[in-house]
Amino acid sequence: MPTRLWWRTVQLLQARGAWLHPCALRMARHLAYCADGRGRLVDVPELLARYSAHHGRGHRTAWTDFMRLVDVGLVRQVCAAAPYRQARYILCMDLAALPDDLPRDLAAALAGHVDDPTAIVRGTPTRADVHRALADCEVIRVGSATRPKPIMVCRGAGKLHTSPFTREGSPPSSPPPPSHRPQRARGWPFQGQDLGEEGGALYFVKSLGPDWASQRQGVVPAAAELAEIAELARLLLQHMPESEVREVLTSQVGSAADLVGVLRWRTGRTLAGLRRSERRARRLRVDDDGARHTEWLASNAERDAQEVAPRRAELVALARQRAREVAEARRAQEQARLSARIYG
Repeated sequence: MPTRLWWRTVQLLQARGAWLHPCALRMARHLAYCADGRGRLVDVPELLARYSAHHGRGHRTAWTDFMRLVDVGLVRQVCAAAPYRQARYILCMDLAALPDDLPRDLAAALAGHVDDPTAIVRGTPTRADVHRALADCEVIRVGSATRPKPIMVCRGAGKLHTSPFTREGSPPSSPPPPSHRPQRARGWPFQGQDLGEEGGALYFVKSLGPDWASQRQGVVPAAAELAEIAELARLLLQHMPESEVREVLTSQVGSAADLVGVLRWRTGRTLAGLRRSERRARRLRVDDDGARHTEWLASNAERDAQEVAPRRAELVALARQRAREVAEARRAQEQARLSARIYG
């Protein structure tokens, strides 16, 4: 859908009724500036990064606001993510669900978008023609082979839509040429054994032998040490991917006099950090629309009115009383000095 027509329709619908979340409207305004003339959104991660930087929001909040538009049908995915290709989206709207009392210029623009006069003159089918053809088609879903009738047979939907079997966007680019450098075989567990199990963790630890040998002049841990390191690896593999566990167990260990002790200390620090991150994640809640911040300001104001303000008034009264006492003491000292000069 054209970007200007889409954004104007969204503004009109929002003015007539608060059917769209304020954060989603903020994202819609951002998409209206970042999409091309046909409403296509190609580089969505870069678009969300700009949104986060401009509005001072986090990346997760940006994705939440973007998915709000997807849920209400204002943004549709036309190309799913694939290797060497990002997901692509396009601005869209259910034109059949729009009210009939639209402004004349907007209704004319929408009619031109649905029934393009140029396409009518050329004799090519317009969006309305395609819609009528799809509405006359039967949608059939075949069930089990043992059933005499299919599960569902119905007519096409009566809404203006594009066919779900057509996808816009270019095909994925060709993969990069393979590297000619020799690569070491990956140490997968035999017979699909789980790395989280005791045997799988020991097999994973034994695959780290070349990494240790290259840093320690060919010296590798003994069998008893490998068993202890396997237990540490099993604990790490419950919370981390294989590549990160490999990095923890093999990074900069050439000068370690006690390899098992160093790896035991690293494992403890890593697990403690993961536990702290989990606790912070449980306490963290995203403030999408600023409601939590407003509530926090209101609670601070209430606490200030109930507790801080009386204490502040008490301190002000005490300070004034102390100032009066100091002034009276100074006047008494000056009077004593004057009396001593006169009668001395």
